[in-house]
Amino acid sequence: MIRQGLKRTATNPKPVWSVDNRIIVFKGSAQQFMDADGPRAFQQKSNLVWLSGNGPGKSNLITKAAGLSNPHFAQNDNRIYLNTTEGLISIKWDGTDQKQHLQVDGITVYGSSYNENHLLADTPSAPKKKPSKASILLRAPKGSYALAQINNDIYVVTLPYLGNKGAKINVKDASKAAFPSRKLTKFGGQFPSWDPSGEVVYWTLGKTLFRYDIAKAELEEKAQKEEAEAKKKAKEEKEETEEEVAATEEDEEEDIEEYQAKELDVIVVRYVLISCFIVA
Repeated sequence: MIRQGLKRTATNPKPVWSVDNRIIVFKGSAQQFMDADGPRAFQQKSNLVWLSGNGPGKSNLITKAAGLSNPHFAQNDNRIYLNTTEGLISIKWDGTDQKQHLQVDGITVYGSSYNENHLLADTPSAPKKKPSKASILLRAPKGSYALAQINNDIYVVTLPYLGNKGAKINVKDASKAAFPSRKLTKFGGQFPSWDPSGEVVYWTLGKTLFRYDIAKAELEEKAQKEEAEAKKKAKEEKEETEEEVAATEEDEEEDIEEYQAKELDVIVVRYVLISCFIVA
């Protein structure tokens, strides 16, 4: 459908389909695509357009695509969500009414050689390093979450409503972030995406597909905390009745075991069809 909807001289990477049967693509010339050194470079000279999913037709301009990436839909609010250098934004289908929703950053990455970008560089001329920004920000289809990929780690943050400028959240330590957040990956991940429910996140790492159920993780962690508190209370009650227990004895707190994403190894098998002909 996309090939029929656009001229052969155009390219259309990363199409996304809306619930009302419209397709959003980055449209530019094939020559621009071949000359570009990457998808972002191509998008600097392309347009964001939509096509009808019902059949061939003209493309409809939404806005210039410079600085935009990762178009997606969420919340059933008839808006287009996009990533910019300033984080997660949304616009109407005619490119107007831009709203800023979220900025997420994480750890600060330093160079490996000892120079002005090294962790130990303390010369007056050394520039102050900034935390790494999220390269991907995707709002959940439903609910209050958004996922963020920073370097090779994937996080989920709670998206608050804070006016026109949105929220800025640092997840260097997700458990201490300004708004409820959690780190999903243990060894890193790529290509994150949402389940339609807005409660499950998928990503890959090598040949492995990961599935992280946020609601299940919260339930398991809550149950572990309640169990640990119950054990602590029972221990305190027991100690009160035992005179031999020293008053200076420190309580041992049980560690809460973190929920881990479910893993599925994907094996790609190539089949080769061999045709045999018998000549009589």
